[in-house]
Amino acid sequence: METLDKINNNDTEIPSFLKVLCILTFIGSGLGILTGFLILLAFPVMERIASLAQLQEASIMIGVMTIMINAGTLFGALWMWKKNVKGFYLYVIAQLLNMGSPFILNLIYHIQMTNNFFAYSIPVAFIGMYATNYNYLKNHGNN
Repeated sequence: METLDKINNNDTEIPSFLKVLCILTFIGSGLGILTGFLILLAFPVMERIASLAQLQEASIMIGVMTIMINAGTLFGALWMWKKNVKGFYLYVIAQLLNMGSPFILNLIYHIQMTNNFFAYSIPVAFIGMYATNYNYLKNHGNN
């Protein structure tokens, strides 16, 4: 009987709110990965601009970090779409790295990257909205 309950739980559709959040994350992460590749492609152009020496040194790091962080949020959302609670943890870690990346770049390359309230509010809001679905992922997921 317990096996049938597990089968039925795995066949249920994910909540609409979680579905909307995942779709928004797919779009945002896809654009973020594209941005990372564009940053890497722009590196040869940045080499020619002498006044941006610090940015030139950091552009490869910025591009790679952008791709990796957005890939983390994308895979986190994919796992949550498949009802796996590990996706929530991956998503949170990737967003925390995203919020901390300006500080990391400042430590390594001494580049002052400005952050405003908006830069932190969206990741925090999405983490909070995904957290409202945590119990569903934990109880109905493929953990």
